[in-house]
Amino acid sequence: MLNEEEIKMAQKNPVIGIYQTSQQAEIAVDKLIQAGFQAGDISVLHPDNQSSRNFADKKHTRHPRGTVQGESASAPLEGTLGLADPAQGPIRGALSEALNEMGIPPDWPCVERVLNGDILFSVQCHTLEESGKAIEVLQKTGAENIDSVQPGE
Repeated sequence: MLNEEEIKMAQKNPVIGIYQTSQQAEIAVDKLIQAGFQAGDISVLHPDNQSSRNFADKKHTRHPRGTVQGESASAPLEGTLGLADPAQGPIRGALSEALNEMGIPPDWPCVERVLNGDILFSVQCHTLEESGKAIEVLQKTGAENIDSVQPGE
């Protein structure tokens, strides 16, 4: 049985990983739901906002913040420097908003992989037991760079 401190630490503790294909991420969503996770606790960030939106709509997962509405939804994931439309100026991309919502530190070493074509996968876990289950599912479905981010990291 978990003590109160362990429960508090495990709340909203994301387990994250990288997939090379959307199909792998789809299988992971299905396996996590079969294991008792809620689709709303799963967020998948593709290298472009439209693919992230399509995936979330198809699998009923949470849309990564910044990929659906506002200026960032139509900008490249990492934003622009104002080069596409100098009159408009720079636009902040959805990447920082999405990472924040997914509980992933912006300096996580694998963030760059998303910008290079891979898929960032996050499942919010509410207990240490859920974290262990999520890690196991991600391992079995081919995720790479699996990590569990502790609150405050």
